[in-house]
Amino acid sequence: MQLSVLEERRQGEAKLSSISSDELSIVVRSLDRAGHMGVEGTIGARGHNYSASLQVAVLELDPSQLPALVHGARAIAGHLS
Repeated sequence: MQLSVLEERRQGEAKLSSISSDELSIVVRSLDRAGHMGVEGTIGARGHNYSASLQVAVLELDPSQLPALVHGARAIAGHLS
């Protein structure tokens, strides 16, 4: 899992997306060599007569939150398999 590697090394990026990539697409990445993290992405919804999306520019993410993010992603992945 890319997110686990990112948590361990604090370098690089991890891409997370829903099965339908226009509903959720998130990138968590290192912003510098000091291990500062950022997150960006798009959240969207489509219905019969509508389509909406929200794009989020890079927001700083406290690196101490990475373990909780990894744990949550694993829990979601476990429910899907």
